[in-house]
Amino acid sequence: MVEFSKSAGLQETAAEALVSLLSIRSNRKELVKDEKSLSRFVQMLDPNTESICKKLSVVLISAIIAGGSNGCRKRLILEGACHHLQKLLQMEVVGAKKVLQRLVVNRLKNIFSRTWQD
Repeated sequence: MVEFSKSAGLQETAAEALVSLLSIRSNRKELVKDEKSLSRFVQMLDPNTESICKKLSVVLISAIIAGGSNGCRKRLILEGACHHLQKLLQMEVVGAKKVLQRLVVNRLKNIFSRTWQD
């Protein structure tokens, strides 16, 4: 529904439903196992596709990354999510910078830097 709906309200509602489904770990694992769905999410990030609101696709990728699975991050990087997120960052899409940092930066390094800053 996120990919094919024409109204922004319907896309937003579908994205919210997906985010709530992805908040459950078992759902996130099933999504990550399926290669087609993960590549579709990365394709949604592509700035050249105009039918999908980029803010919604960034939110969906953020929900996938929230689980902290290292394998998921690697697969997103291999699919080209970093490249698309950098383009979205240049286009100043809300949330793209944070998602890119969460995708690229090592989790352990992030934890230590927070404790040292406090």
